[in-house]
Amino acid sequence: MKLIILCRTQGIDLADFMFREGSNIAIHILDNIAIEGSGLALKELHFVAECLLKDSLWKSFSSRRSYLTLSQSTINRMPHQQNLYELLRLVPAHPFLQLPINGSFKNDRIPADVSFLFGIESGINWLSCCSSMKQNKFFSPHSSTEEKGSINNLFYIEQYDIFLMLVVKRDSSLLRIDVIEKKIIPEKYQLIFDSVVSFILHYVWHNL
Repeated sequence: MKLIILCRTQGIDLADFMFREGSNIAIHILDNIAIEGSGLALKELHFVAECLLKDSLWKSFSSRRSYLTLSQSTINRMPHQQNLYELLRLVPAHPFLQLPINGSFKNDRIPADVSFLFGIESGINWLSCCSSMKQNKFFSPHSSTEEKGSINNLFYIEQYDIFLMLVVKRDSSLLRIDVIEKKIIPEKYQLIFDSVVSFILHYVWHNL
């Protein structure tokens, strides 16, 4: 990547001295331009580096072959949980029950029976539900990591290019469920919502 900075001197001698804001040390105008240019370049490099890291992490978690090539990737030499934290830092994530479906950011658009489905009163064994999701190609590939008192289940939904993250306590209750996007796609929120709820209703029908 090249960063070219064009400056109009307007007759100013770049060899002249100047004082930078907040500094009492004089430097050449040309040196000041170089410092400012370096700062701009550093910001651009940080942005590009984060974009490359985001793309690499996303591909790592969403690729069906990623676990076959762990030793070939610098990204994948990092601990799995650390990779996930880095991904969550770089991409948007929304609580599933707060998805702005139907063009609204209000939670009152979520039907009460659906909210009940994700509550502790529903009696769903979420560890078992996650196991069923792992057997369904719609939620593939998938991965899971264990933390103190909970299991973090990450499912990739290729149809919408998003991840669904379910954090389940060891007592099988649901701690939270989030939708993770590479980029914001509000036009797909209703489809994502309907697909996930339909699967869980199907699971409940056959297991409760």
